[in-house]
Amino acid sequence: MPVDGFAGKTAMKASLPPHDDRGAARRRPVPEIRGGSRIRDAGQQILGGGGVIHIIYQADHKKRAEALQAANPGSLISEVGDTPFGRGSVDTLVYWGHGDAYKFCTMEADAFLANIRAWQKMNPNIRTVEVITCNARHGFEGAEIRASFTDQIKKQWRKKFSGMIMKALPMGVSKGQVNSWSILKYQDTTKTWYYVTAPGAKDTQHMWPGCHEIEAAVGNGLHEKAQAASANTRRVWTVMSGTIYTLRSSLVVINR
Repeated sequence: MPVDGFAGKTAMKASLPPHDDRGAARRRPVPEIRGGSRIRDAGQQILGGGGVIHIIYQADHKKRAEALQAANPGSLISEVGDTPFGRGSVDTLVYWGHGDAYKFCTMEADAFLANIRAWQKMNPNIRTVEVITCNARHGFEGAEIRASFTDQIKKQWRKKFSGMIMKALPMGVSKGQVNSWSILKYQDTTKTWYYVTAPGAKDTQHMWPGCHEIEAAVGNGLHEKAQAASANTRRVWTVMSGTIYTLRSSLVVINR
C-alpha cells in the first residue's frame, strides 16, 4: 500500500516489467517501500468502484493522457475546457496537467471545484477525483509560503463533495520536514515516469539538481526514466517511479 509521506533518504519505486510485458504491467504493481521510510500520515490505495474513468487533460498533455487511456481500457478522454457530458458508468475523474500552488490544469482552486461539479452533475456516480501533476501538495513558491493547491481545495471539499475521494501523489519528507517542491516527469517513448520531492527555499536548490542527475543517467544508457530514477542513490530528495500502468495506483487518498 502506498504511504502518504516518505523519507528523504529512501527510494520508493514500482517494480518495472520488461517493455514487451504489457500483461504484467497491467497488473499495476504497488510501489515498494524500501529502507526505513517514515509514514507521515496515512495514505490509502483505492482504485475506484470498477466503473469507467474519465481522463481530463491540459492541452500539452494529450499524448500522455492518451497513453493513460490505453492503460485503462474503456476509459474516456477529453481536454480541459470541453463541455461536460454524461456517461452513467463514469465513477472516477482523472485530471492531468501542469500544477503549482496557484493553478492546476489552467484552473485556480474555485474554478477547479466548479469544473468537478459540472462533470458530476452529468455523471452522478462520480465518487473519486484523481489529481496528477507537479506540486499539487506542496505550497512553497519562491519567498512566499502558500497553502498547496490541494489544501486550498480541501477547505471546501467536505461541504461540496461529501463522500467523494480525492487522490494525489504522496508528500515527501526530508529530515523530519515536509518537502517544499515536487515534480512529475514523464517519458512518452517508454511510458515511464518518476516523481521527485525536495526541500529548499527554491526549487533550484535540490529538486532540479535531482532531476538533472536522473536525466544524466538516462543519457548514460538508462533509457527509461523510471529505471534511471530507481538507480539513483542520492537521497537529499525523495524519488518514486514506475510505468504508465502504475501511475494511478501510486496515488493516495488525501482527504481522509
